[in-house]
Amino acid sequence: FELQKILQDTARAVSEGITGEDMMRKLQDVTPRSMQMAITVVVTVPIILVYPFIQRYLIKGMTIGAVKG
Repeated sequence: FELQKILQDTARAVSEGITGEDMMRKLQDVTPRSMQMAITVVVTVPIILVYPFIQRYLIKGMTIGAVKG
């Protein structure tokens, strides 16, 4: 949603003839919600990329630690 808003604001600014400096000032306004989404992506993406490579070791460790009862 935030990215869509930025793109719409940019398109509107271009059509209205706003200068580059004004546009940069407008884009520097970072909302808490957009910061939260950025942090979520930065934390989640590396886990998703690494998991397939270490999956077998995780499963092996869980089965070794299992207790029959």
